[in-house]
Amino acid sequence: MRIPRFPLALISAAGGLIGAGVDAAWGGAWLMPPGEGQVIADTFFSDSTYAFDANGHLIRVPSYQKLELGTYLEYGLTNWLTLVALPSYDRIHNPPPGQSYNGLGESEIAARVGLYRTDTSVLSFEAGLRSPGDSFADSLGPFEVHRAASLDLRGLAGRNVVVAGMEGFVDAQGAYRFYAGNQPGEWRIDLTMGLRPWPRLLVLMQSSRPL
Repeated sequence: MRIPRFPLALISAAGGLIGAGVDAAWGGAWLMPPGEGQVIADTFFSDSTYAFDANGHLIRVPSYQKLELGTYLEYGLTNWLTLVALPSYDRIHNPPPGQSYNGLGESEIAARVGLYRTDTSVLSFEAGLRSPGDSFADSLGPFEVHRAASLDLRGLAGRNVVVAGMEGFVDAQGAYRFYAGNQPGEWRIDLTMGLRPWPRLLVLMQSSRPL
């Protein structure tokens, strides 16, 4: 019987990261080996007394503070299937007439299926179900933004590279996200490049945007 291994990485950030969270593209096109997994933890804090109104003008609002604790977990079930979970916890302070909140944040469960693989390249497909969490579903933000649950379908491609003698990888993902509640869907493009200047240091450059 093989004992699963779960390497742990901790990534934290503070200040000015409005809207950041588990939507960041932690996962890549590669699949985990059967019986192995990984856990990545992240922390985001945002604090603001200004916001843009419906006309794009900057206005003062009551102090809005949000602390988000997120976790990315993936586990290799077979050679061709990796299971993914992204639970998160939100702590929001929003003075009246807003609402404060402590509880489950935006979270997701997904499955990644391998389609093609060589020693240097990989293609895969991933389907995920995303819950907005009560902080989005119940409109705790300054302008009562509602967000529904969604289904995320994406194709992923990755390739190993060597740049200036540093080993690394590039990862490209294209997705379409279907929202419940008659909300319009959106196309998404996520790009990641990682390089290792030293064996124990991985430098990441990421771009994640809707279209």
